[in-house]
Amino acid sequence: HRIPKPTGLDPDAPVFLALVLNAYRDRKLPEPQLAQLVLSCGEVFVMLYAVAEEGSRAARDGAVAGRMPGDEAGGEEAFETVGEWFKACVMDHGSCRFGGEGSLVEGGGRGDEVVDLPHRVLDLEAVSGDEGVVRLVETESDIGVRRKGQYIALSHRWPIDPKQHFMTTRPVLEQRKKLIRLEDMPASYKDAVTVTRRLGVRYLWIDSLCIVQDDVGDWEREAALMGSIYHNSTLTIMAATSIKKHKDEIEGSEQNVEHSSNGFLGKRHGSKQQVRVKLEYVDEQWNTTGDYWDVVDRGSLELVDRNMELFTRGWVMQEEMLPRRRILYAPDHLI
Repeated sequence: HRIPKPTGLDPDAPVFLALVLNAYRDRKLPEPQLAQLVLSCGEVFVMLYAVAEEGSRAARDGAVAGRMPGDEAGGEEAFETVGEWFKACVMDHGSCRFGGEGSLVEGGGRGDEVVDLPHRVLDLEAVSGDEGVVRLVETESDIGVRRKGQYIALSHRWPIDPKQHFMTTRPVLEQRKKLIRLEDMPASYKDAVTVTRRLGVRYLWIDSLCIVQDDVGDWEREAALMGSIYHNSTLTIMAATSIKKHKDEIEGSEQNVEHSSNGFLGKRHGSKQQVRVKLEYVDEQWNTTGDYWDVVDRGSLELVDRNMELFTRGWVMQEEMLPRRRILYAPDHLI
């Protein structure tokens, strides 16, 4: 066996370079924004994020897409940012609205989008005034009329161990319709409830709770509709939490801590090899007017898989591609 060099670079390996800009650029700008550069060679994987201080010339010009991240995804600054993005998109981006440009919303103008809700959703309105309780509701009336409204969907990584799945089955369906205590939910579900409430949306769709998991007929019906469920959502939250490892004291083996239990609103934790490099900002007239930063995150492909493990799952592809709006909570940034 050939011993790899400590750097992980392989002189015979191809170099892959990708510039990520189309998905997040500001369409009002004549030129693309500086956003994200991805470089890989062998086992080495480098990501460069362009970020600017709030209020800097680079930020005011809109030429640099990113902003300096706060310490907590669940902090007030992060909630304000997500709220501003959400409001601007719903109110001003006609192509993102359900039905596309020129589509009418309730009231015949700009405002909240209204669609047929999925067959089941979580109603986040407090039950008996208790904010710590939500409930599962069925949205179709006895005559087949579906309730309308807004809802947010959650894209998340299911636990590996089926025993740790928090889900709806036939024996607990009626109880779920009466109440579900937030304290019983995995952390990522509770975080999704928090974000949904902060954005002023009443309903939340989570696959494991809104599909009866031990009912083959119900599962087949809902699975066939899942593309439209994500597309029709006012927003899809993508919980790209990292895999945390721990040592099993009895067996001495390394195990995965279940993913849904990690949550995504906690303190951000970038790679230990992440560094910031200050660069001069040159405006359209070629004048040096301040600076911006490149956040350099060097790791390995294995590290990337651990930190963004949600995207290693084929099932998640539709959850990424079909929603009209997405908010991605990654371990060290918010998109």
